[in-house]
Amino acid sequence: MRAVLIAWLLCCGAGWLGVCAAVPSEKFKLLAYDQSPYTQADADGTPKGAAVEMVQEIFARLRVMPQLHIYPLARSLALFEHGYASGIFTMKKTPELERQYAFSDRPLFKQEMVLFVRKDMPIEFSGDLRTLSGRSVGLVRGAAYGQVVDAAVGSRVFSRLDYASHDEWSFRKLIVGRVDAVITGRQTGLAMLKKMHATASLRIVGPPLAITESYIMFDRRAIDAGFLRRFNAAMALVQKDGSASRIKAKYGLQ
Repeated sequence: MRAVLIAWLLCCGAGWLGVCAAVPSEKFKLLAYDQSPYTQADADGTPKGAAVEMVQEIFARLRVMPQLHIYPLARSLALFEHGYASGIFTMKKTPELERQYAFSDRPLFKQEMVLFVRKDMPIEFSGDLRTLSGRSVGLVRGAAYGQVVDAAVGSRVFSRLDYASHDEWSFRKLIVGRVDAVITGRQTGLAMLKKMHATASLRIVGPPLAITESYIMFDRRAIDAGFLRRFNAAMALVQKDGSASRIKAKYGLQ
């Protein structure tokens, strides 16, 4: 009873953000997939990363401390689809997802999708994906890469698509020659190469394939329109007061 009273008092003092209507923190679960430097887990399982800090900062303005779990993308998506969590990040908008789920009105981050190849491979790329029609490409199962790349995948531009559960496995295949190229976010790929001590083996070739925006996506059954408005207002504050810029600078992001 005392805990309930304290929670009620905190709600009443939370100001115009209207925390009382928000989902209680012990019931508000979030999912993210392992994608350094945006999301990852320490050895003890503690979530960290630029997107993790950004989301935590936004929820702090709502006086809500959600439970956050980080898994590989396919598992996170499966859990989210089965109602395990109220939200998931970082997600790219697609028409199919927008029909079913609710997105924050601002992106958490923008990412450049780029092409990684081995340094000893004579592969050049000018921006036209059709020039890669004879190449095998590594992708993460379930990931979205922006309209240009997704359209090329759908129209079978590449000779072979090799799907993995994580960028690390795609890069391992690239290093040993099982695929010709890997498509992923610039910062994500560079962080993975550093982790794998593979910066001397691989390179980025050509211009960005796309500039994508990554959002937090909510299950409409778990939130209401009022909560989404409050979340968007808190997100605007985090970006306006410099907190977002501070977090990005900490991780070397723009």
